Amino acid sequence: MIDRHTHVRFQNVNHLLVLALLIALMSGCTYPSPHVAASPASTPPVADEDAYKLAETGVTRNADWIPYTEVIDGVEMALVPAGCFMMGSDDGGRFEQPVHQVCFEEPFWIDMTEVTQTQFERFGGKAGQGNHFSGFLTGEDLPRESITWDESDAFCRQRGVRLPTDAEWEYAARGPDGLVYPWGDAFVPDNVVYAYGPDPATRAREVGSKLGGASWVGALDLTGNVEEWVNDRFSETYYSELPDGAVNPQGPDTGTSRVRRGGGWNPMDPLCLRASFRVGGGNPSRMATNHLGLRCARSYEK
Repeated sequence: MIDRHTHVRFQNVNHLLVLALLIALMSGCTYPSPHVAASPASTPPVADEDAYKLAETGVTRNADWIPYTEVIDGVEMALVPAGCFMMGSDDGGRFEQPVHQVCFEEPFWIDMTEVTQTQFERFGGKAGQGNHFSGFLTGEDLPRESITWDESDAFCRQRGVRLPTDAEWEYAARGPDGLVYPWGDAFVPDNVVYAYGPDPATRAREVGSKLGGASWVGALDLTGNVEEWVNDRFSETYYSELPDGAVNPQGPDTGTSRVRRGGGWNPMDPLCLRASFRVGGGNPSRMATNHLGLRCARSYEK
Protein backbone atom coordinates (compact mmCIF):
# COMPACT_ATOMS: atom_id res chain seq x y z
CA MET A 1 0.00 0.00 0.00
CA ILE A 2 1.25 3.52 -0.81
CA ASP A 3 1.65 5.64 2.30
CA ARG A 4 0.84 9.12 1.05
CA HIS A 5 1.64 10.61 4.46
CA THR A 6 5.30 9.64 4.04
CA HIS A 7 5.73 10.73 0.45
CA VAL A 8 9.09 12.30 -0.35
CA ARG A 9 9.47 14.54 -3.32
CA PHE A 10 12.62 14.48 -5.37
CA GLN A 11 13.16 18.16 -4.75
CA ASN A 12 14.13 17.36 -1.16
CA VAL A 13 17.51 15.74 -1.79
CA ASN A 14 19.48 16.98 1.20
CA HIS A 15 20.14 13.45 2.42
CA LEU A 16 21.65 12.53 -0.94
CA LEU A 17 23.81 15.67 -0.96
CA VAL A 18 25.21 14.69 2.43
CA LEU A 19 25.90 11.20 1.12
CA ALA A 20 27.72 12.61 -1.90
CA LEU A 21 29.89 14.78 0.38
CA LEU A 22 30.85 11.80 2.54
CA ILE A 23 31.82 9.84 -0.56
CA ALA A 24 34.00 12.72 -1.74
CA LEU A 25 35.79 12.80 1.57
CA MET A 26 36.37 9.01 1.47
CA SER A 27 37.39 8.68 -1.39
CA GLY A 28 37.26 6.32 -25.93
CA CYS A 29 34.84 9.02 -27.14
CA THR A 30 34.98 12.81 -27.34
CA TYR A 31 31.82 14.75 -26.62
CA PRO A 32 30.91 18.45 -26.87
CA SER A 33 30.67 20.52 -23.72
CA PRO A 34 27.29 19.75 -22.20
CA HIS A 35 24.49 22.12 -21.43
CA VAL A 36 23.39 21.30 -17.90
CA ALA A 37 19.72 21.83 -17.23
CA ALA A 38 18.48 23.37 -14.00
CA SER A 39 18.27 20.91 -11.12
CA PRO A 40 14.81 19.60 -10.26
CA ALA A 41 15.59 20.83 -6.73
CA SER A 42 14.84 24.39 -7.95
CA THR A 43 11.26 23.56 -8.96
CA PRO A 44 8.28 23.98 -6.63
CA PRO A 45 6.67 20.91 -5.05
CA VAL A 46 3.71 19.29 -6.74
CA ALA A 47 0.50 18.48 -4.87
CA ASP A 48 -0.25 14.76 -4.74
CA GLU A 49 -3.48 14.87 -6.71
CA ASP A 50 -1.97 17.16 -9.36
CA ALA A 51 0.90 14.73 -9.88
CA TYR A 52 -1.46 11.76 -10.16
CA LYS A 53 -3.74 13.59 -12.58
CA LEU A 54 -0.90 14.64 -14.88
CA ALA A 55 0.69 11.19 -14.69
CA GLU A 56 -2.60 9.61 -15.76
CA THR A 57 -3.23 12.17 -18.52
CA GLY A 58 0.30 11.75 -19.85
CA VAL A 59 3.01 14.06 -21.12
CA THR A 60 4.54 14.76 -24.53
CA ARG A 61 7.73 16.49 -23.35
CA ASN A 62 10.14 15.84 -20.51
CA ALA A 63 9.68 19.44 -19.42
CA ASP A 64 5.98 18.82 -18.80
CA TRP A 65 6.85 16.65 -15.80
CA ILE A 66 8.22 17.66 -12.40
CA PRO A 67 9.86 14.66 -10.68
CA TYR A 68 7.60 13.26 -7.98
CA THR A 69 8.41 10.41 -5.60
CA GLU A 70 6.78 8.58 -2.73
CA VAL A 71 8.06 6.18 -0.12
CA ILE A 72 6.23 2.92 -0.75
CA ASP A 73 6.75 0.18 1.82
CA GLY A 74 9.92 1.90 2.96
CA VAL A 75 11.47 2.37 -0.51
CA GLU A 76 11.51 5.66 -2.42
CA MET A 77 10.01 5.24 -5.89
CA ALA A 78 9.66 7.74 -8.75
CA LEU A 79 6.35 8.13 -10.56
CA VAL A 80 6.67 7.79 -14.34
CA PRO A 81 3.80 9.45 -16.26
CA ALA A 82 2.02 7.98 -19.26
CA GLY A 83 3.40 8.94 -22.64
CA CYS A 84 5.24 7.81 -25.76
CA PHE A 85 8.87 7.83 -26.85
CA MET A 86 11.11 6.54 -29.62
CA MET A 87 12.87 3.46 -28.27
CA GLY A 88 16.26 2.42 -29.57
CA SER A 89 18.96 4.33 -31.44
CA ASP A 90 20.21 4.59 -35.02
CA ASP A 91 23.63 5.38 -33.54
CA GLY A 92 23.80 2.21 -31.46
CA GLY A 93 24.45 -1.42 -32.10
CA ARG A 94 22.13 -3.83 -33.84
CA PHE A 95 20.41 -4.69 -30.56
CA GLU A 96 19.13 -1.08 -30.41
CA GLN A 97 17.65 -1.06 -33.92
CA PRO A 98 15.35 -0.27 -35.54
CA VAL A 99 14.09 2.75 -33.65
CA HIS A 100 10.39 2.34 -32.93
CA GLN A 101 7.69 4.16 -31.00
CA VAL A 102 6.52 2.74 -27.69
CA CYS A 103 3.65 4.13 -25.63
CA PHE A 104 2.44 3.78 -22.05
CA GLU A 105 -1.24 4.40 -21.47
CA GLU A 106 -0.84 4.16 -17.70
CA PRO A 107 1.81 5.52 -15.33
CA PHE A 108 4.10 3.26 -13.33
CA TRP A 109 6.60 3.53 -10.49
CA ILE A 110 10.31 2.76 -10.57
CA ASP A 111 12.85 2.64 -7.74
CA MET A 112 14.76 5.89 -7.32
CA THR A 113 18.00 3.95 -6.99
CA GLU A 114 19.34 0.48 -7.47
CA VAL A 115 18.34 -1.94 -4.72
CA THR A 116 20.80 -1.54 -1.85
CA GLN A 117 22.36 -4.29 0.20
CA THR A 118 20.40 -3.06 3.22
CA GLN A 119 17.09 -3.19 1.34
CA PHE A 120 17.90 -6.66 0.03
CA GLU A 121 18.45 -7.94 3.55
CA ARG A 122 15.47 -6.10 5.03
CA PHE A 123 13.04 -7.67 2.58
CA GLY A 124 14.56 -11.12 3.02
CA GLY A 125 16.26 -11.38 -0.37
CA LYS A 126 18.17 -14.57 -1.10
CA ALA A 127 21.18 -15.01 -3.36
CA GLY A 128 23.73 -17.74 -3.95
CA GLN A 129 26.64 -15.28 -3.86
CA GLY A 130 27.52 -12.62 -1.36
CA ASN A 131 28.21 -9.04 -2.35
CA HIS A 132 31.66 -8.69 -3.87
CA PHE A 133 32.17 -5.27 -2.30
CA SER A 134 30.83 -5.86 1.21
CA GLY A 135 33.92 -7.45 2.77
CA PHE A 136 35.82 -4.23 3.43
CA LEU A 137 32.90 -1.79 3.26
CA THR A 138 29.76 -1.45 5.35
CA GLY A 139 27.63 -2.02 2.27
CA GLU A 140 24.59 -0.26 3.72
CA ASP A 141 24.07 2.04 0.74
CA LEU A 142 26.00 0.05 -1.83
CA PRO A 143 23.94 -1.62 -4.55
CA ARG A 144 23.18 -5.31 -4.19
CA GLU A 145 25.34 -6.93 -6.89
CA SER A 146 26.56 -10.42 -7.81
CA ILE A 147 22.95 -11.45 -8.27
CA THR A 148 21.24 -13.53 -10.95
CA TRP A 149 18.08 -12.66 -12.85
CA ASP A 150 16.18 -15.42 -11.07
CA GLU A 151 17.22 -14.03 -7.68
CA SER A 152 16.41 -10.46 -8.75
CA ASP A 153 12.97 -11.46 -10.00
CA ALA A 154 12.24 -13.37 -6.79
CA PHE A 155 13.35 -10.43 -4.64
CA CYS A 156 11.12 -7.89 -6.39
CA ARG A 157 8.16 -10.26 -6.15
CA GLN A 158 8.83 -10.83 -2.47
CA ARG A 159 8.77 -7.06 -2.00
CA GLY A 160 5.37 -6.94 -3.69
CA VAL A 161 6.69 -5.33 -6.86
CA ARG A 162 8.41 -6.60 -10.03
CA LEU A 163 11.34 -6.06 -12.36
CA PRO A 164 10.74 -3.25 -14.88
CA THR A 165 10.23 -4.17 -18.50
CA ASP A 166 12.92 -3.26 -21.01
CA ALA A 167 10.68 -0.51 -22.40
CA GLU A 168 9.77 0.87 -18.95
CA TRP A 169 13.44 1.09 -18.02
CA GLU A 170 14.37 3.01 -21.18
CA TYR A 171 11.35 5.32 -20.96
CA ALA A 172 12.20 6.18 -17.34
CA ALA A 173 15.73 7.00 -18.49
CA ARG A 174 14.97 8.96 -21.67
CA GLY A 175 11.37 10.24 -21.60
CA PRO A 176 9.33 11.59 -24.52
CA ASP A 177 12.34 13.69 -25.59
CA GLY A 178 14.34 10.52 -26.21
CA LEU A 179 17.47 11.79 -24.49
CA VAL A 180 20.74 10.03 -25.24
CA TYR A 181 21.67 9.91 -21.54
CA PRO A 182 19.34 10.25 -18.56
CA TRP A 183 20.41 13.88 -18.01
CA GLY A 184 20.64 15.06 -21.65
CA ASP A 185 22.22 14.46 -25.04
CA ALA A 186 25.86 15.18 -24.16
CA PHE A 187 28.01 12.85 -22.12
CA VAL A 188 28.98 14.31 -18.73
CA PRO A 189 31.61 12.12 -17.02
CA ASP A 190 30.88 13.61 -13.60
CA ASN A 191 27.30 12.33 -13.81
CA VAL A 192 28.27 8.66 -13.87
CA VAL A 193 30.04 6.14 -11.65
CA TYR A 194 32.38 4.42 -14.11
CA ALA A 195 35.97 3.31 -14.35
CA TYR A 196 37.22 5.83 -16.91
CA GLY A 197 35.68 9.03 -15.58
CA PRO A 198 37.45 11.96 -13.86
CA ASP A 199 36.92 10.12 -10.57
CA PRO A 200 37.67 6.57 -11.75
CA ALA A 201 35.56 3.89 -10.11
CA THR A 202 37.22 0.61 -9.22
CA ARG A 203 34.04 -0.77 -7.71
CA ALA A 204 30.35 -0.04 -7.33
CA ARG A 205 29.68 3.10 -5.30
CA GLU A 206 26.93 4.12 -2.89
CA VAL A 207 23.63 4.61 -4.69
CA GLY A 208 22.56 8.14 -5.48
CA SER A 209 26.08 9.57 -5.35
CA LYS A 210 25.74 11.30 -8.76
CA LEU A 211 22.82 13.71 -8.44
CA GLY A 212 23.64 15.31 -11.78
CA GLY A 213 22.85 12.00 -13.45
CA ALA A 214 19.18 12.06 -12.47
CA SER A 215 16.71 11.23 -15.23
CA TRP A 216 13.67 13.32 -16.14
CA VAL A 217 11.62 11.44 -13.50
CA GLY A 218 14.34 11.81 -10.86
CA ALA A 219 15.69 8.25 -10.95
CA LEU A 220 19.40 7.99 -10.15
CA ASP A 221 22.20 5.72 -11.41
CA LEU A 222 20.25 4.49 -14.42
CA THR A 223 23.58 4.47 -16.21
CA GLY A 224 26.83 3.44 -14.56
CA ASN A 225 27.41 2.00 -11.08
CA VAL A 226 25.87 -1.44 -11.70
CA GLU A 227 24.09 -2.94 -14.67
CA GLU A 228 20.46 -3.77 -13.98
CA TRP A 229 18.38 -6.79 -14.84
CA VAL A 230 15.03 -6.09 -16.51
CA ASN A 231 12.17 -8.49 -17.00
CA ASP A 232 12.33 -9.06 -20.77
CA ARG A 233 13.77 -12.09 -22.47
CA PHE A 234 16.48 -11.16 -24.95
CA SER A 235 16.11 -11.51 -28.69
CA GLU A 236 18.32 -9.97 -31.39
CA THR A 237 15.32 -9.54 -33.70
CA TYR A 238 12.64 -8.39 -31.26
CA TYR A 239 12.82 -4.70 -32.17
CA SER A 240 12.24 -5.46 -35.86
CA GLU A 241 9.26 -7.66 -34.98
CA LEU A 242 7.60 -5.12 -32.68
CA PRO A 243 4.90 -2.96 -34.34
CA ASP A 244 5.46 0.79 -34.23
CA GLY A 245 3.35 2.38 -31.51
CA ALA A 246 3.30 -0.76 -29.36
CA VAL A 247 1.69 -0.17 -25.97
CA ASN A 248 3.64 -1.34 -22.92
CA PRO A 249 5.49 -4.17 -24.69
CA GLN A 250 6.48 -7.09 -22.49
CA GLY A 251 9.31 -8.53 -24.57
CA PRO A 252 9.51 -11.73 -26.62
CA ASP A 253 7.62 -14.81 -25.48
CA THR A 254 10.64 -17.08 -25.83
CA GLY A 255 14.35 -16.81 -25.15
CA THR A 256 16.97 -18.25 -22.85
CA SER A 257 18.64 -15.04 -21.66
CA ARG A 258 17.41 -11.75 -20.18
CA VAL A 259 18.12 -8.12 -21.00
CA ARG A 260 20.58 -6.09 -18.95
CA ARG A 261 20.62 -2.29 -18.83
CA GLY A 262 22.78 0.59 -17.60
CA GLY A 263 26.35 -0.34 -18.50
CA GLY A 264 27.73 -0.71 -14.96
CA TRP A 265 30.85 0.85 -13.45
CA ASN A 266 33.42 -0.86 -15.66
CA PRO A 267 32.72 -0.15 -19.38
CA MET A 268 35.68 1.25 -21.31
CA ASP A 269 33.47 3.17 -23.76
CA PRO A 270 30.89 5.81 -22.74
CA LEU A 271 28.75 4.55 -25.62
CA CYS A 272 27.87 1.68 -23.31
CA LEU A 273 26.39 4.22 -20.91
CA ARG A 274 23.79 5.57 -23.33
CA ALA A 275 20.21 5.05 -22.16
CA SER A 276 19.35 3.00 -25.26
CA PHE A 277 22.24 0.56 -24.75
CA ARG A 278 21.11 -2.99 -24.01
CA VAL A 279 22.76 -6.38 -23.90
CA GLY A 280 21.68 -9.98 -23.44
CA GLY A 281 23.33 -13.35 -23.19
CA GLY A 282 24.33 -15.43 -20.23
CA ASN A 283 22.33 -17.87 -18.17
CA PRO A 284 19.79 -15.88 -16.08
CA SER A 285 19.94 -18.57 -13.40
CA ARG A 286 23.72 -18.43 -13.07
CA MET A 287 25.08 -15.12 -14.35
CA ALA A 288 26.08 -12.90 -11.41
CA THR A 289 28.92 -10.36 -11.51
CA ASN A 290 30.17 -7.54 -9.31
CA HIS A 291 28.86 -4.98 -11.79
CA LEU A 292 25.34 -6.40 -12.10
CA GLY A 293 22.43 -5.51 -9.82
CA LEU A 294 18.75 -4.56 -10.01
CA ARG A 295 15.99 -2.07 -9.36
CA CYS A 296 12.29 -2.80 -9.10
CA ALA A 297 9.15 -1.29 -10.62
CA ARG A 298 5.52 -1.18 -9.56
CA SER A 299 2.30 -0.96 -11.56
CA TYR A 300 0.24 2.15 -10.92
CA GLU A 301 -2.54 1.97 -8.35
CA LYS A 302 -4.02 5.26 -7.28
